[in-house]
Amino acid sequence: MTTTRQQMIDTGVRLFQRGGYYATTWRGLVEEAGAPWGSINHHFPGGKQELAIEAIRVGAAAVDALIEHCFSANQDPADAVANWFALSADLMVATDYTTGCPVATVALEMVATPGPVRDETTHAFDRWQATLARQFATADRADADALATAVLALLEGALLLARARQDREPLTIAGTQARRLIDTH
Repeated sequence: MTTTRQQMIDTGVRLFQRGGYYATTWRGLVEEAGAPWGSINHHFPGGKQELAIEAIRVGAAAVDALIEHCFSANQDPADAVANWFALSADLMVATDYTTGCPVATVALEMVATPGPVRDETTHAFDRWQATLARQFATADRADADALATAVLALLEGALLLARARQDREPLTIAGTQARRLIDTH
């Protein structure tokens, strides 16, 4: 059974992913979560910032789990990354291109706003890069850290283009290029 707090976090993940930090209102969140209005202060005494941090953590953990899943299901790291890109494209299509990375929209808004929300977005990207680097190092790929950064940049850029164009093709192309890059390392 999902608690009211968890329902609010899960709703926050979707709303922040879709519209960003500033477009996500308490009223919209409470309505979409189906939570009582009083739940806000009870579950998130730190306000919207506290909810955003929790939502970013949950979204980041989901992406990290997806990366781990792709690597555990595919022995070849190039196949694992291609699978990650394909699954990301499938998720975008399933949401009619209203979502993408669960962190990027908020990260872009917070670039000029130092503080815990921005720090949490940076931590999420660092976490994914570290997971990829560890997987590449395990597969004896040269320059595992640089390769992980390049693959993550390819995915994030492709997600942005796919969302803006309402087309999965950028993810398909980026997945092919990521495969080539991995195969040359």
